Amino acid sequence: MSLGVASFALVEGDQALVYDTGTTLARGQAIRAHLESLAVRHLRIILSHWHKDHVAGTAAFGEVEVIANARSAAHLAQRRAEIEASAKWPPINPLVQPTTTCSGRMTLTLGARQVKLIEMNIQSDDATILRVAAERLLLAGDTLEDPLTYVAEPEHLATHLGHASGTRIWPTSAVWRR
Repeated sequence: MSLGVASFALVEGDQALVYDTGTTLARGQAIRAHLESLAVRHLRIILSHWHKDHVAGTAAFGEVEVIANARSAAHLAQRRAEIEASAKWPPINPLVQPTTTCSGRMTLTLGARQVKLIEMNIQSDDATILRVAAERLLLAGDTLEDPLTYVAEPEHLATHLGHASGTRIWPTSAVWRR
């Protein structure tokens, strides 16, 4: 928590894709209020992975589509009782379950944009990164952190490193500019 947690929204007109919902219900409510101030009326949530600091604000969004990969959905379902009654972390109750699951890759549209969700096994076995190729944008959740990557599952480190080095997500000649 002291390092901070990123949540992003891609907005097009009255639509938005929200990538992670924050560390608390209050954070989720603040994200939603900001989007409503921008006249966003149609929301979809994408969960980068099952960890509590990425899903805690989901209930603030009400009855919207919540997209996660199948592993994230399984982790959340398996740990639901523990998460809702947690003593170590503020309880997340109710814990909102994904309404749509995918495996491997999934393509969404947001206005004219194509947004690709790509399942990875980096930091946890259920990571989903978000890529908007036309804008050379990559949202990586906890699969990429600065200055250090937190390894939650050291027993899978060889797989994490293989995914990180073996996947070309954008051309090697890409230059990021703003």
